[in-house]
Amino acid sequence: MLRTLALVLLSVGLAGCSQGSQPASSWVHLAKGFRPAQGVGDGDGEAWIETRLEPGDWRPGPWSDSWLTDPPFPGTVRTIKYLEIRLWVGDVAYERRTQGSVRRDQELPPGQFVARRKSLCLRLPPGDGPPRDVRLAMRLNLGRSVGGRWRTEIGGATGEGLVLWPGQETVVEGRVPAGGVLRFQAVGQAFAADSAASGKLVCRIRWEGEVRHEFELSVGAETTQRWLSLDLPPGDAPGRLSFDLEGPGWMALLSPTVGPRVLGAGARRPDVVLFLADTFRADNLGIYGGSPETTPHLNALVEESVRFRRVWSPAAWTLPSQISMLTACFPPQHGGTNRNVGLSRDLTTVAEHLAAFGYRTGAVVDSGIVSRVYGFDEGFEWFYEISDRKLSRTLRAASDFLAASDGRPTFLFVQTYRTHVPYRTGSDEDDAEYAAIARDANVFQHDVTPEQAEQLLEIYRRGATALDLELDAWALELAERRFFDTGYLIFTSDHGEAFLEHGLMGHGDSLWEEMLRVPLLVRGPDLTPGYIDWGVSLVDLPKTVAEMAGVPAAPLWGGDSILSVGKDRDVYSFDAGGVSVVSGRHKIVARGRGGDWNDLELVAAFDLEADPGELEDLAGRAPWADEVLERVRASIGERTEVRADPSQVELSEEHDRDLRALGYADGD
Repeated sequence: MLRTLALVLLSVGLAGCSQGSQPASSWVHLAKGFRPAQGVGDGDGEAWIETRLEPGDWRPGPWSDSWLTDPPFPGTVRTIKYLEIRLWVGDVAYERRTQGSVRRDQELPPGQFVARRKSLCLRLPPGDGPPRDVRLAMRLNLGRSVGGRWRTEIGGATGEGLVLWPGQETVVEGRVPAGGVLRFQAVGQAFAADSAASGKLVCRIRWEGEVRHEFELSVGAETTQRWLSLDLPPGDAPGRLSFDLEGPGWMALLSPTVGPRVLGAGARRPDVVLFLADTFRADNLGIYGGSPETTPHLNALVEESVRFRRVWSPAAWTLPSQISMLTACFPPQHGGTNRNVGLSRDLTTVAEHLAAFGYRTGAVVDSGIVSRVYGFDEGFEWFYEISDRKLSRTLRAASDFLAASDGRPTFLFVQTYRTHVPYRTGSDEDDAEYAAIARDANVFQHDVTPEQAEQLLEIYRRGATALDLELDAWALELAERRFFDTGYLIFTSDHGEAFLEHGLMGHGDSLWEEMLRVPLLVRGPDLTPGYIDWGVSLVDLPKTVAEMAGVPAAPLWGGDSILSVGKDRDVYSFDAGGVSVVSGRHKIVARGRGGDWNDLELVAAFDLEADPGELEDLAGRAPWADEVLERVRASIGERTEVRADPSQVELSEEHDRDLRALGYADGD
């Protein structure tokens, strides 16, 4: 069965995006117009896979006549979405129990089963065990069309690409330009995670019916991936390109383009890397009052960068802060303020905007909140989630993406939880010291003694030191590739972390400085290193990146480009019903009566220059506080007007447990 796929030339926008003598339309994006092959499931992004379970696969379960096995799900369930799972014993269909867990005091009735990532449990009628002739069928989500391009999810990867299915041939309809290079990331996954299903996927790429390239991926319990760059035949005549696959699994070719053979010639827009160290306090760096020994290598980066001394996050936890950072909207405008909602598809992200101007967009993130579940993949041609959150893996994936350039300018977002709870030390990222304290303290409920808080802060700082060391090696790698000759690196965080400075631990709905102050360093080819003292918000980053890229800002973005604003401004941060505003050396905190932003009352005021620890509340005693409040009342409407309704989020059991382990309980 053939599946044809429309051939579309990918314009890279303005003329400055062209690569040397290559015209702006030199890139062909193969995901444009793609749909899975007829004969692959229902042909609309879903496919059924079926496996049989033998009697020897089962072991006794927790109740009489119940049986357990290790389910043969492909890969890890946390990165695969199953729309439906069905099970039969012989000809009898069993009912799937969908509650979150089954306890011993809540027995599973006969004729039902429970499917979770690490166990599959069913209960037979009395005396029928062990199970025989068991069939398990799973409906696999192969993706959807977004803006005319197919987006698929496989393992930890999400992105624009092609879905290859064994026994099917995918043909590019139309003629592909000869003489170019086909580039993509191949991601393969077995249909089942047992040893019998492990093996090799073999992909053959044909030009005019002749096999020109063949490659293999070994597949088993985990997904595997490779970036590939394959020459197409030379010449001026276009040709017919097709793909076929064989083996015990399926494959996605992500970010598949046919582009110029020679890269690096001629002028083009600059590459931009945005590196976000989640939960990284500003005072981990010397320029923000920290010890020089904590992050010596980042302190060295300071000397090569434009360093912004006064930077605040728009919110004190990950979801609202990072949505603001990517969309240039304040939390009340985008609505992403609790863990049951995510980034609205109606907002324009910086990645989406740059992609419209010909940028190749990618992200490497540590999942959790920053995941496709919460919509953070919007605008990214390639979006990869690191499930084990090892910084070494995150940086390697980022390097691989940069090295796999197809000649278009690149925007790469890198996010790491390296300094997030659970605090980890050393190169092996050991959380044993944190766990030992957490066993005797309730960190997430702020039930921690001052001595325990001091110990946790010391562990946290050592985690920052470990991040500093690995990031230094990565920055040296970028320098060796001459990235900084034409590219920009932005280093920042989404919020800080509290250690009982005001009776709170961690971060969340709060407006204290220890949670809101973040670092911001920008290194680039045309920037003169030095200090900038005007107030900056993460909401400013989209317009800043647009200026770096030489493209206009999106119409509804707020903020300003911090490279050219040239003066101090009021900086706003939000929590549930409250706002803090820093104006020069002064800071006020106000709350809307009854949640009404148009009826603000002053609740606190601080002179940050004289009192950086916010120990003396000057509300009612400082005339300047009322002046700032009146200015805020006059402008709060433009920062709280709803721009879009947030997307609704449905969490799997495992994703829910993962978020709770990170400290994100319901509604936080």
